[in-house]
Amino acid sequence: NHVGFTSSIQAKDRPALTARLETMIEAPGFTGKAPGGPSRWTNARSAEWQPLRPEIVVEVRYNQVTGDRFRHGTRLLRWRPDKAPEQCGMEQLHHELRPAELADVIAA
Repeated sequence: NHVGFTSSIQAKDRPALTARLETMIEAPGFTGKAPGGPSRWTNARSAEWQPLRPEIVVEVRYNQVTGDRFRHGTRLLRWRPDKAPEQCGMEQLHHELRPAELADVIAA
């Protein structure tokens, strides 16, 4: 699933990364929810994207998840060559307890 975007790739690293990613362009790219839906800022579709073979794993920092997407852009922390894409999923995210959930935990 597509979960968001990152803008923290340094300008000096972008040409090499772009060259690497261009070799990975291949449909469908996602088996789940894909990007490209309507934006709340415009009536048009969101920014252009290219489907990639799921081969690269990165670790990101995020501040909030809404539904099944990161609420704001993520920050790239590091590349994870030790992980396969199949090992990564939304279920791994840490989430904060809502007040009602917290009350249940305290009451137990």
